[in-house]
Amino acid sequence: MIIFKMHGGLGNQLFQYATGRALALRLGCEFRIDSRNTGHRGRPILINQFNITAKVATPEQIKPYRIDVPYLQRKIYKLLGYNLRKENEARINDLSPDELAAIDIAPINNDYYFEGFYVSEHNFIDYANEICSEFTLREPFTGKNADIANEIANCNSVSLHIRRGDYYEKRHIANFGIPLADYCHKAMRVIAERVEKPKYYVFSDDFKWVRESIKFDTDYKFVENNRGNKAHFDLVLMSRCRHNIISNSTFSWWGAWLGSRIHTTDLSLHHIHFFHRHQNVLIHTSII
Repeated sequence: MIIFKMHGGLGNQLFQYATGRALALRLGCEFRIDSRNTGHRGRPILINQFNITAKVATPEQIKPYRIDVPYLQRKIYKLLGYNLRKENEARINDLSPDELAAIDIAPINNDYYFEGFYVSEHNFIDYANEICSEFTLREPFTGKNADIANEIANCNSVSLHIRRGDYYEKRHIANFGIPLADYCHKAMRVIAERVEKPKYYVFSDDFKWVRESIKFDTDYKFVENNRGNKAHFDLVLMSRCRHNIISNSTFSWWGAWLGSRIHTTDLSLHHIHFFHRHQNVLIHTSII
């Protein structure tokens, strides 16, 4: 059996799950997830809102690999130079796509625990159909989401995802911050050249900034009804759009990737700063 730790936001959880599911299919073994810490720092547990087949690992199955030390205490230990990670050959951390492809383990006879972000399409592309079948909603759209989904299906819909949040704090801006307003306006010019009468569906964690900074020359709608533990609806709505402008975010990457499996002629635009670091490739992608 292999167990993958789920952590971070929904986009990260989907990468971790897809990597673990594909590895289990390749090795012919059971796959379980450890989602006990997924909801830390206000990040809700949302992987279970999809039709995933993996079961949650039991506390007994997780115990040999977990470090049960409170978060603040772990930070103090780290500052003091202590390594709390247990020395355990069955605990595997942060493998590259090449390392994962070459991994030599026997999960039929032993259990292995994986931790890391695994943000690369190469980890699961050979099992894309299986992944797509599981990344569908457990509960169908209702109410406003159903209305928006119907609109999206009947126009030249373009999802525009703008992710700000902690990426624009001092500690993260060098790695994740991009000049968002310039990028969005340039991407919309590309859409205008290639798509007839586009309508933008705007998703963001900072609509105040969007209203102050982004100018639209065509029809658009702010999708503001899904917050917190409803963010999975936003991701699936993005995937229903015919075209996508992706933010510096794994969340909108998944919206575009799932959409590319539905719309064979879609156009996905992304910023070179973020996605080339993780060797991700999208069908019909242009780089801005």
